[in-house]
Amino acid sequence: MEIIKGTVSNLQHDFWVRPYGDPDSDRPGTKDITNFELAGKSMQYRLKPTFDSISEGDELVIAGKQKGTRFQVYIFRNLTKDIASYEGKSLTTARLAAASLFLSALATAAYLFYTGAALFLPLTILTLFGGITVAIVYADFSQRQAIKSMESYK
Repeated sequence: MEIIKGTVSNLQHDFWVRPYGDPDSDRPGTKDITNFELAGKSMQYRLKPTFDSISEGDELVIAGKQKGTRFQVYIFRNLTKDIASYEGKSLTTARLAAASLFLSALATAAYLFYTGAALFLPLTILTLFGGITVAIVYADFSQRQAIKSMESYK
């Protein structure tokens, strides 16, 4: 996790629209995207709208990782406005959801196996929900690492 401090320039608030009929999703949607430059690097923040929290000329401290040509911002702290993009130490709700999702998948797979369902059905359920659980846990881990890096930055 890399920490960068600097002044915001070339700020652009944008959004991405997922059209209806997109093969990757069954429903349309939008995602707010904030692009800006900080300390000579091109940055992108995609988690929450930032219309009130980031302005041109604000002093920011960000935590994130380089992805391709842009630096992907996980969390930020706006020193000018005294605003942070994170509240707690981690995504506790996400961890609880991941645990309950995996336990319910495990219980369903065990029930199907016990009732004599074809072996591929319990294995498919465990694989699918296990993958979703791993993705949620990874997102939580990245968030915790970013917060830990930000809190240790002085």
